[in-house]
Amino acid sequence: MAPHNVSVYSFVVDDDKKYVIAGVLNSSLLEYYHKHYSRIHKGKAFRYIEDYISKWPIQIPEGDVRGTIESAIQDILHLKDLEAKIPQFPDPYIIQARESGEEFVNVTFTPDSSFIASPSIQNDLQGDVTLILDDGQSLSEGIDSERKAEYVQEALQGTRLRQNQTVSIPVPLRDDIAIEALTELQEDISERDEGDLDELEQEIDEAVFELYDMSEQSLQEHVYRFNSQHESVQPLDLLE
Repeated sequence: MAPHNVSVYSFVVDDDKKYVIAGVLNSSLLEYYHKHYSRIHKGKAFRYIEDYISKWPIQIPEGDVRGTIESAIQDILHLKDLEAKIPQFPDPYIIQARESGEEFVNVTFTPDSSFIASPSIQNDLQGDVTLILDDGQSLSEGIDSERKAEYVQEALQGTRLRQNQTVSIPVPLRDDIAIEALTELQEDISERDEGDLDELEQEIDEAVFELYDMSEQSLQEHVYRFNSQHESVQPLDLLE
């Protein structure tokens, strides 16, 4: 089978314009324009080729409209960063501690079966803490406090573990490092949950409609209806 020819297009813009242009390009209005002028490839995908994208009617707003778009794009990117960062706990949350020379011990184990982890914490009468895994294994080495147990519990929660595949989690020797990581994680989760991507995208759309002097509600509703009718048609980046 012959390989596909791949065409890659990029927009070279001044650094101070990247956010506002990203907002305009990702607006419902520009999506509407492209879906009107791009041919549908095999009935399944819109084509993004130079003949089409070179004709996009891109305007650069100024003033309040520009500020609204830039702010919304930055907020969207931040929420996307959080969505990528949170599932990687604890690694992104202990970078500074590691760079500053804090010591860590690896809590290592090998699951006896495959499962999605939901570990529980148990305390015995002597006050020792143990983490119990779904396959019945108990982890205690390197987990000598409630805070460290919560730290390891959070690192494993919801993780898909596979039978006979060794897992290793870096655990700080100091409780306060574990506490700081957990606190930062909870702050990120709260910030992510409070964010609203749909609302931010709507702010961008409203600003772009204003930019292109499309204040009439009937025109905006037409744009949304047209786009929604073609939601199943995906962008096509590979050209045969």
